[in-house]
Amino acid sequence: LHPRVRRQRQMCIRDSYCSDPILNATLTAYLGQARNLGITIEHHLAIPEVLPVDPAELSICFANALENATKACTELPENERKIIIRCIYKPAFMFEITNPYKGQLTFGRNGLPTSTRTNHGIGTRSIMAFCEKHNAFYDFSTEGGWFKLMITL
Repeated sequence: LHPRVRRQRQMCIRDSYCSDPILNATLTAYLGQARNLGITIEHHLAIPEVLPVDPAELSICFANALENATKACTELPENERKIIIRCIYKPAFMFEITNPYKGQLTFGRNGLPTSTRTNHGIGTRSIMAFCEKHNAFYDFSTEGGWFKLMITL
């Protein structure tokens, strides 16, 4: 094989996070974008072949969460930028995205982080709507300078 084709195949294999093409494309795009911004990615993903909900809806949820984590990391010095993403599917499908952040965060009565900036918070409201639709548990929390989103279906 031509070296360029070989390299492209290696990239495709390396960026395979799961067997679902929609979710895999979402994870590849958003984690790749984060890496390009100097963010260290740590992932531990056990994603089943058959997802518990519509792959497109789940992908939107992941996309919103990863976009928020990426934005938070870009406000930090490069040596502090990190996103940790974990997923398990036994005994239940659960994923967690953790990242450091700068500044103060407050949470509303619904458990969502609040924002005073215009056009912010749309992603977290979308995540909450996904969870309500699928009767999923969600938890947004902070500890020691780290923000964590956990969703259990």
